[in-house]
Amino acid sequence: MSLLRDIQEMTVSSESDISTLLRKCKILAVRLGNDDFKNWVDQELNGYPDVSNLPTYRKLRTESVGDFSGPFGSGLKNAPISPFCVPEEFREKVTYSYLKKPYKN
Repeated sequence: MSLLRDIQEMTVSSESDISTLLRKCKILAVRLGNDDFKNWVDQELNGYPDVSNLPTYRKLRTESVGDFSGPFGSGLKNAPISPFCVPEEFREKVTYSYLKKPYKN
């Protein structure tokens, strides 16, 4: 079976090991001489060094929630906290989660 056919079959199989699939993709990238593909596979296997080159599927929008108490026993549980209530220098940290670590099975 060819490497490409093997990768295609692993991609659609629910039994596949993602790390093995990515390593096969790395072999294909080297054989094709495609540096962009090779770099993407390397970062998926080993992690991304910083958020500047993260793919969009590794950037998650998050929402902060909190429990608030008020007078006479009133309060709110799991109430959303507006990002505008957070100082601007911290706002990105409470509104996005960056998945930089490598994929591990």
